[in-house]
Amino acid sequence: MNNSSQPSPVNRNRSRLIIIVLILIFSAPLLSSWFILNYTDMVRQGGANHGDLYDPLVTLPKVELRNPYADNNGSSGLRGKWNLLYINSGACGEDCKYMIYSMRQIRLAVSRYARHLQRVWMTDINDPDRIKSILSDFQGTLVLPKRSDSWPLPIDAFAMPPISEPLEHDCLYVIDPHGQLVLRYRPGADPDGVISDLKRLLKTSEIN
Repeated sequence: MNNSSQPSPVNRNRSRLIIIVLILIFSAPLLSSWFILNYTDMVRQGGANHGDLYDPLVTLPKVELRNPYADNNGSSGLRGKWNLLYINSGACGEDCKYMIYSMRQIRLAVSRYARHLQRVWMTDINDPDRIKSILSDFQGTLVLPKRSDSWPLPIDAFAMPPISEPLEHDCLYVIDPHGQLVLRYRPGADPDGVISDLKRLLKTSEIN
């Protein structure tokens, strides 16, 4: 005796097909991102190509960042967020101030991803009042000041393999949430190129 309440084989197959299609639709963006990152050179060749790419990535030691306008500096350092790190030696002149301004504008330009990006200024200026004066219009910029006898991050840490290049002052560096150097932009780099690279990196990291 047939049970009329049981779905026919045709209906069961149609239901399975609908479920499979829905799974593919919702998982396609994640699968494609995973495939691109792991099995193609798209990111290296056409994704982040406005700056010098660290390949392999270089992990920086842990450091403590300071907010000159906050009494409590419980910063997580370079971990947990993407970082734009600007390195400047000596007095912060017009070029230095322009770079600090550019970091703020770049962060604003990445729009919805801005909350994932922090700005860091690595400087050998140790006068807190001088630092606060320079950053008065750029609050939110975190500071990595030079110790009395050495930089907080060693010069060798910024070497770009396979050729060991020394730390370059007035360069802009992109650091991922694991504290790894990803990109370097030399002085005079086009901010639009930095924005384009960051949007791609931030979007990809948010998907994954």
